[in-house]
Amino acid sequence: MAAPPMTIVSEGRPLLSICVPAYKRGAFLPDLLDSILRNIAELPPELAGCGVEVVISDNASGDDTAERVAAYDDRLPITYVQQAENIGPDRNFLAVVEAAKGAFCWLMGSDDIVEPGGLTHVLRAAGSWDVAGFSVNYQRRSFDLEQADEVRPPVAYRQDVVIEGREDIYRAFVGHWGYLSGHVVRRDLWQEVCATGEQLSFLNAYVHILVMGRMIERVPRWGYLHAICVGWRGRNDSFVSGDHVDRMMVDVRGYREITEHLFGRNSATTHAVMNEVAGTHVLVHYRIAKVFYHSGASLRRAGVTLAREYWRYPAFWTKLLPWAVLPAPLLHGLWTGYQRTRHRLDPNFKIHPQARPKPEAAGS
Repeated sequence: MAAPPMTIVSEGRPLLSICVPAYKRGAFLPDLLDSILRNIAELPPELAGCGVEVVISDNASGDDTAERVAAYDDRLPITYVQQAENIGPDRNFLAVVEAAKGAFCWLMGSDDIVEPGGLTHVLRAAGSWDVAGFSVNYQRRSFDLEQADEVRPPVAYRQDVVIEGREDIYRAFVGHWGYLSGHVVRRDLWQEVCATGEQLSFLNAYVHILVMGRMIERVPRWGYLHAICVGWRGRNDSFVSGDHVDRMMVDVRGYREITEHLFGRNSATTHAVMNEVAGTHVLVHYRIAKVFYHSGASLRRAGVTLAREYWRYPAFWTKLLPWAVLPAPLLHGLWTGYQRTRHRLDPNFKIHPQARPKPEAAGS
């Protein structure tokens, strides 16, 4: 099944829908929409007629999202859907693709931005690759988007590539798939998977991973664009409500449930993915929980979960356990020192708020 060629535009159908599920992100949407406008203005002539639309599904935010979007009505082709009630993040992910018309859908977090040239790279791949979908490189930015961190590619590849084989694709990309804004999917294939209704049993914040996992069963070809196409706004995870242990549990449960369902509990693919998740996503949230002095009860709950879920994987012993045995005050001190040293060496480096001296100590 080949990817639709760019001539589909002559049929009145856009090549690409940028699909934005939104919830109480009115303050951030203008940054995203402005970045899309800049990218459209800079498209080369051969891509200018491909057709790009923006689809926003507002999950009953109750903020000024509708007003923010309306300000772009005369500048961007926007489809705005306002949910009557909060349907949860997963159903909103599904709803925004359902409302799209493009041959491909670029899933996009409402607080992220399209980096310069990102749209050009995505349109070229969408118009030429015969794939179920493809992932893109990204860079992490500061909360205000002004500072870009060192680029750390999310996968092992360092060039544009198309990977074949369901298990090879899943192992290579599933860790990256958790980041919503990094992926472009063939809409007809996505909808074909969703027609089964299976995804409604996996509303665990990662329903899109389940859908993409099924897509590569049907068309086992997935691409990767090494160019940086999206900017991720740091310190703004919508699934963090103050406790990174709870956020860690989202990853523990979501990746395990979906991967075991797709490949079986004791498969080699499941073991490989669980080991990777333990040493990356789970480690990050557990590390933050310890550095930021989460409660002893919360950390004990995390420790029990980590031991139960990952004791049989090397990442538990080499990465998680060392962090579990180190005292939280020591970790906080080391991290604070690192932040302040970075700032002394580079005044443009912004110190995390929890690493700054308390106001009463600032003049001492």
